[in-house]
Amino acid sequence: MLKKIFLIILLLTGISLAIWYFTLPTDTDVLMLESDTLTIYLDKIPDNEHDAISLAKQEIINSTNIPKKKFNKHFKLINTSNTQFQWKLVYSVKDNPDLSVFLIKKLSADEGFDISNDYIINKLGIDYFKDHFVQKKFDLDPNSASGTAYYTYKAGDIELTQWIKIGEDRKVKQQYLLNEPQKININKEQAIKISKDNGLIEPLTASPVLKNGKIYWVVTRQYTPTEQDYVNKTFFKFDIDATTGKIVKKYVYEKPSATLALTATPTPIKTPIQASQIKSFVDALKFRELKDGAMVQMHIMNSFEEDFSVVKSYGKTVVKEGKLENPDITIKIDRILLINALESNDIVGYLKQNANSNNLIVETHKDQLTLYNKGYLKIYNTLKG
Repeated sequence: MLKKIFLIILLLTGISLAIWYFTLPTDTDVLMLESDTLTIYLDKIPDNEHDAISLAKQEIINSTNIPKKKFNKHFKLINTSNTQFQWKLVYSVKDNPDLSVFLIKKLSADEGFDISNDYIINKLGIDYFKDHFVQKKFDLDPNSASGTAYYTYKAGDIELTQWIKIGEDRKVKQQYLLNEPQKININKEQAIKISKDNGLIEPLTASPVLKNGKIYWVVTRQYTPTEQDYVNKTFFKFDIDATTGKIVKKYVYEKPSATLALTATPTPIKTPIQASQIKSFVDALKFRELKDGAMVQMHIMNSFEEDFSVVKSYGKTVVKEGKLENPDITIKIDRILLINALESNDIVGYLKQNANSNNLIVETHKDQLTLYNKGYLKIYNTLKG
């Protein structure tokens, strides 16, 4: 009887230990944002705040993979603002910087040309615009709500492309455009004759250019210079004002200075390691198989002071520059080993062949049971093979 009771107690104890073993908390509700901004481009932005909040919430859920029922645990709306072309919603995020969500109306070609047409008319006058500018094309930036309006400018035998870039706020950001209305009095033949009369030797070619908001003829000698041309500093190109015919700049042949031979091997320039490189590295080590809440600190040795946080956040492996407060493990890897592994065709295979206790160090900060529950044994097995 006592033996049966002992066996029952032993069985129950074993079951309890098993339940405890496999139900230890692994902090799976860890969220790490990839960025402190989330920008969404829309054909039509919401008409009211309620719809904007609803859309922003759904976009955050889509971006982070966070379950809808856990949204309020991590995100709290603290501010909203809007203009005619965008909504901005700011959220405080648990254990993360504030997140700004932008809902921005896309710029259409018709809207873009309306803005650029008005800009040119205000600057050069409606008559000048009608006489010389023809809409050519409108290029929309696929990664923003901005775009560039291109025009063909025509005056006499001059034909040039001019353009205006419009930002997401519908304001002109850059331009390649006349500064003021310019009357073209000099044609191509006249520009070539002026150049010949002033010592530029044939054969010559002339092309119109827009420089600093004004149109010039650039007349160039079609000729291969000799050593004597460099010595004599012979003219080979003139810039001629297309309105007055005045030569505003002359160019002479100048021999390029010889490059000094280096007597010592230059020191290779170190470029900072990028988060995308760390992402490729940890993907090869099957970090995607870790449980949610896994947190790894990556430190690059023999390099700049470079640290990267790697967190499994709601099914996504998120890599960011910086340090974690409470990582599960720290991986210290030599810069050269990391770069060579990334450049190889087989990251894991390269590490197995070349890693040692000096160039790859793993430090654990949690107990073995927690590490096992989070899936780190799979990474160990990947490296061990």
